[in-house]
Amino acid sequence: MRQSIGDPDLNIFEISGLAWAAAVDGALRALAAEPEIDFAAYQQSANALALGSLEPADTRRLDAELREAGIVGPDGTMPDQWLLAVLIAVSAPIRVTVVARTGVHSAHADLGLAGGRGIAVSYRRRIRTTDAGRAVTGIQDVVEVALFEEQHAWSAVRRILPDFAELQAGPGSARSMDGGRTPISPQQLQSLGSAELQRDVKDAVLAPRCTVHLDVVAAQPGTTAAFRAADVWHLAEKLYSVRTSGDDGGRSLVMVDVPPGDVARELFWRLLGSREFLAGSAGPAARR
Repeated sequence: MRQSIGDPDLNIFEISGLAWAAAVDGALRALAAEPEIDFAAYQQSANALALGSLEPADTRRLDAELREAGIVGPDGTMPDQWLLAVLIAVSAPIRVTVVARTGVHSAHADLGLAGGRGIAVSYRRRIRTTDAGRAVTGIQDVVEVALFEEQHAWSAVRRILPDFAELQAGPGSARSMDGGRTPISPQQLQSLGSAELQRDVKDAVLAPRCTVHLDVVAAQPGTTAAFRAADVWHLAEKLYSVRTSGDDGGRSLVMVDVPPGDVARELFWRLLGSREFLAGSAGPAARR
């Protein structure tokens, strides 16, 4: 059902994951003739096949949940606002993925941006970290869907970030220059505990309070050329941007001490780069 509190920049709805899948299914069926939709491919997707196997009672329950949330009307049809939202979610030219991990919790958000509008779909998981890697131990059956104007994309990203000042700060907070750069060689990484590095840098690599991954992709529909950017931060006593240097034969990790608000600042620049890429790639087509 619709949430009554939250960020004023976002129009927020909370529904079950299966209900959101049903909303996407209904919208794609209504929009099957649109050029952006590959409906034949969707029909073979795991989402479509799973929904097709539901019992009638389950389908009625999902329909009732969508009506209660206002995503479909009393007659079962989806308003244009939600048809557009789903269209943006599945075919937006700018897509942002954010993953924030802290302790045993992981939050994920997928954003689509198009035509001045945006949609963010987020969910949370419980994870366990072992020597073999990370394993998912549970997923909350709640999906948060946020509708917003494109200029408020940071509000949608910030909503899933842990409540640390370094992460929650807006782009205006990151006016200072980046701080020290600490390169860590492949040899040092293999024995980081004994490497001669500042303690906070070691903590940021080995036991960060939080990690944030930000991926931004932009592409014109029906083209293969794309703008891609990926950023990673580790938060220990300070916030570090995790970068690399060198070639594949001798790549080093570089921990860059960055000011609070760096996540917001980089999102701003990545989105600006995405828009410039789309404008440039649309130019040749428009001139033909």
